[in-house]
Amino acid sequence: MWADLSSVYIICDDIVIKTVRSKLTTADLQRLRARGTRPGRPRPAQAAFDTSTATHRPRAIEIDRTANRDGIVIVRGHELALGVVTAGSRVTLRIDGELIHATNGTHLIKTLPNPLDLENMWFPRNRGGLLYAASGSVTAVFS
Repeated sequence: MWADLSSVYIICDDIVIKTVRSKLTTADLQRLRARGTRPGRPRPAQAAFDTSTATHRPRAIEIDRTANRDGIVIVRGHELALGVVTAGSRVTLRIDGELIHATNGTHLIKTLPNPLDLENMWFPRNRGGLLYAASGSVTAVFS
């Protein structure tokens, strides 16, 4: 694991498995350092979000899609390759800032960079979709 104020990376065999926004504060990092954690190597990948343009954290959107026979789902004209293991199965895509997390039930399938236009994603109701607020997240239904 590698962490800073903007991102937390889960790493196995020098491969980044997952990147999420960091909720750590400077005090948290100092406390970890005091407990003996060692300084990490250089940042393994780009941050989970662009800290220079972030004014507030947008709410996450979850959408459901069925993967085609090649394990690809299409969202707003963008093909997201999830792998053939997902072929024909229903997946939930959680669009959270600059990342998309694909899950199948309770299992994380893949984390991808978000190719979608964020401005249009946070207000799908204006584009013909429906919003359902649920426990801190928004589920969107749109094509």
